[in-house]
Amino acid sequence: MSSDALLAEQLELLGISSGFKSPEVELESARSGVLTAKISGRYLHSRHDPQREARRQAEGLPVDAPTQLLVFFGAGLGYGVVEALQLYRNPIVWLEPAGAVLEAALSQVDVRSHLRSGRLVIVPEMPSDETLEKLFQGRANADIVFALHRASINANEAYELLARRCEHYLNRKGVNLATLSRFDRVWAHNVLRNVPRLAGARPVAELFGSAPRYTAVVCGAGPSLAVDVDALAGLQDRALVIAVDTAVAVLTGAGIDPDIIVSVDPQPVNYYYLESYRGTACLVVDPTTCYLSLRSFPAAKVFVAESPVPIAKYLEQFATRPPGQVAFGGSVSTNAYDLAVQMGCRKIVLLGQDLAFTGGMAHARGAVLEGRILLREERTFRHELHNYRQLSALPVRYLPSRSGGRLPTNDKLAIFHSWFERRFATDIASGIALYNCGSEGAFLAGTKLSSLKEALGPQQPEPWRAPPPLAEPLLNLESLLADLREQLVAFDAFEELSGRAAEQARAAMQNGPGMSQNLQELDRIDERLREFQSTSRIISGAMQRTIFGITERFGDRNATGDALDQSVRLYEALAESCRLHRSWIGRLIRSRPHLSPQTSVIGGCD
Repeated sequence: MSSDALLAEQLELLGISSGFKSPEVELESARSGVLTAKISGRYLHSRHDPQREARRQAEGLPVDAPTQLLVFFGAGLGYGVVEALQLYRNPIVWLEPAGAVLEAALSQVDVRSHLRSGRLVIVPEMPSDETLEKLFQGRANADIVFALHRASINANEAYELLARRCEHYLNRKGVNLATLSRFDRVWAHNVLRNVPRLAGARPVAELFGSAPRYTAVVCGAGPSLAVDVDALAGLQDRALVIAVDTAVAVLTGAGIDPDIIVSVDPQPVNYYYLESYRGTACLVVDPTTCYLSLRSFPAAKVFVAESPVPIAKYLEQFATRPPGQVAFGGSVSTNAYDLAVQMGCRKIVLLGQDLAFTGGMAHARGAVLEGRILLREERTFRHELHNYRQLSALPVRYLPSRSGGRLPTNDKLAIFHSWFERRFATDIASGIALYNCGSEGAFLAGTKLSSLKEALGPQQPEPWRAPPPLAEPLLNLESLLADLREQLVAFDAFEELSGRAAEQARAAMQNGPGMSQNLQELDRIDERLREFQSTSRIISGAMQRTIFGITERFGDRNATGDALDQSVRLYEALAESCRLHRSWIGRLIRSRPHLSPQTSVIGGCD
């Protein structure tokens, strides 16, 4: 087959047309007789024997298992991909952002059978997040092997950008999965423990549009806040101050009482951020916030936002009005910023939004977390060691500094940085003026750099005040508790069925003569479990680690992919989640005896 016919057929399999123009690819014969190529004057393969070179590089790939995905970031004329297809049984993805290079490669190497079988996937462009999600679905980072074609990277910076994009996507995915699996049970527990307080709280939607004439100062807890807080102390009457909970101690230490405090984290340590607070601020929370944090605030001062956690969505059925949604980007600072926008502020000033380890610190000096670490200090545990562990928990990355140079950060903070910059582009287009007045921190595109006094302008006409509360409580507590009593009965049946399903799946794994009967019984149990749709939705939030362990192979690289083994893990997690929810809900009902006349339903819940 001629090279033109081979190219046309392979491009047709990919669903793309030819006609790429840039970069120009020059083909010439190597000493071994096969073709090598140049782009921008740089060779993509050996000038002596490109195939031998490709075979040596393929043999050096760190492949541990045939299930791993090999990802090629460019491959020149494709010799390395062909060698890998012959040497390994692994699925392969070939990412090629330079269309002309791909066209030259597909005219020389024949990979038609692998394209038809799906073992080889070629992406002829810079992949979007949606494309990467499809490519890496169901794979942990350890299941992916990067194959970097150094010659392509040296010849065209697009290949290096491509590799960084994939690396950042996988790291971001890993951070998100780690967060969801770490806090799955904590979120569900906090929501149910928060119910008595949430019932009398107010929806955050009541704050939306309440400050169109005010300049908002959004205070994060970055290291630079300790330096800049004194400048804000004399200018508080010029702004609406919205602070994240970790920054409260630093602000109050300088005599600043925030107008609004935002708290969304579920960890018990968050309680200490607000433990000694005695000011007049409103508290904006997520339903999953640590239940201890709400105790210091009267109900009229607490504003609740929507949450995607399943048990929180269940509670919304019993809300007297929609809570309202505050956008989140993984950090409490992103919540605080979006709140300022939704309150109608047309000028927003950022303070303490370092998004980096300024001065080798993770938080501003004077933050409560630092104080609690100092209380725990001993000879073998110094606060410097704790700070070092925070800085080294994830690989170090670098972001440009607002004062020039670079600042160390990590993938988690880089995710927040990307969220802010994407959001700023939208908000600036809508007419919002953004100022970054921190003395140090990562550079944020779109923000104006200025002094705090210049950014704030004249004094506000009057102090901001929250709208008066409505008489009706946010949650219909009596209806909620009545429904939860009914759910407890369903939990018992669901737990029993889940336990039986796990036993049947284990028995089927033995592959004995009764395997067919076990699988039939498992199918019948599955049909029964599908009848408990409401129960499934409620308990699913507390078993994310198991779900991701099955769908994404997260947290357990050695776990088998056998369907019956996965079924056992899933059914056992369902039963365990039922037990936990029965305990939490039982405690909630017993704490409201005047609304719980029927006590026989909850016997033994603890």
